[in-house]
Formats: sequence, C-alpha cells, structure tokens
Amino acid sequence: MNASRFLSHYSFEGRASRIDCIAAHLLFWLHALFAYGLWTGIPYSDNPTVALVITVVWIGFGLGFCIPVLLAYTCRRCHDFGRTGWTQLLGLIPYINGVFLLVLVLLPGSKGDNRFGPVPPRTWIF
Repeated sequence: MNASRFLSHYSFEGRASRIDCIAAHLLFWLHALFAYGLWTGIPYSDNPTVALVITVVWIGFGLGFCIPVLLAYTCRRCHDFGRTGWTQLLGLIPYINGVFLLVLVLLPGSKGDNRFGPVPPRTWIF
C-alpha cells in the first residue's frame, strides 16, 4: 500500500460510501472489543505488568489510528448526505446517536454530485 492510499483514510474531504462507513465502524468496534478483552484479562495474567503495557500500547494505537479514521469516514459519510462533517456531533447526544448511526449505514446518500464531490465509488475501505 502506498503512502497516499494510507493517508486517504485520514482525509475529511470528499464523500464515503455506505460500505466504507460500515467497515470503518467495524474496525473501530473490533479494536475496542479487543482492547476491552485485554484490559479485563490483566488481573488473570501471569505477568500483569507486561499485560498492562500491551494493553496501553493497544489502546494508544486505537487513539492514534482507529478514532481519527472513524471520524474521517463518518465526516465523509455526512458529506454523502449533503451535510457538513459537524453533523457527526449528533452522535454525542444520547438516544439520537443510535438512530444517527443507523441512518449513516442504512440509507443511501444523495444521488448525483453535490457540493462535496462526486458520488463515491462502491469499493471496500482498504
């Protein structure tokens, strides 16, 4: 994978398809689930210090990679609906966040080009 393709995951410009948004959210939640498993397993490990270091590194990886990618894809998915990226702040409101996520992953975006760019291709995230 070249550097420009890797850095495109961090871009907040343009539009993203439903499958890209779903894949980004799955990546984030799988990472979070694995981090939770590491965190809860620390007391039961033979060497808790090593387990703690591995867990902290894994969580740091998530903060540095997964969260910015998730924010970028959610922003671009909002662009696909013709909304600004700030619309993703709706995800911070309790009860509305679940509906907002369902709208992002289930409803098709606007048809044709909009002010954020052309219709995104139906490709996989990577």
